Amino acid sequence: MNIDPHAAPEPIAFERTSRELGVVVGFDGSTQSILALHFGALEAQRSGRELTVVTAFTIPVQVYSTLAALPEGSDATHALEAASIVLNDARRYLEGYPGKSPFAAPG
Repeated sequence: MNIDPHAAPEPIAFERTSRELGVVVGFDGSTQSILALHFGALEAQRSGRELTVVTAFTIPVQVYSTLAALPEGSDATHALEAASIVLNDARRYLEGYPGKSPFAAPG
C-alpha cells in the first residue's frame, strides 16, 4: 500500500477472465458523451451485456517555487475527485435505465 499522500493512485488492474467489459462508453460530461452514454446504455440493455462507463484524467507535473505555494492536497487527489464527480454525473444520467447497476464494485 502506498502511504505517500502526494503519490498518484495505483491503477486498478483489469483481468479479462474475471470481468467482461461489455459495452464501453467514455464519458466526460460533454453533450456528445451524454448522447454516447444513452446510446451505450440502450445497446447494453438490448444485447444483455454489461455497461462500463470510463473517464480519464491527467496529473500535470507541477513545480512550486516555495513551500507556501504547495497546494493543500495532492494534484492526484484533486484529479481523482474531479473524475469521481464526472462519473457521478453519468450515474445520475443512467438512473432511469433498468438492469444491473453499471457502477457496482467489481467482485
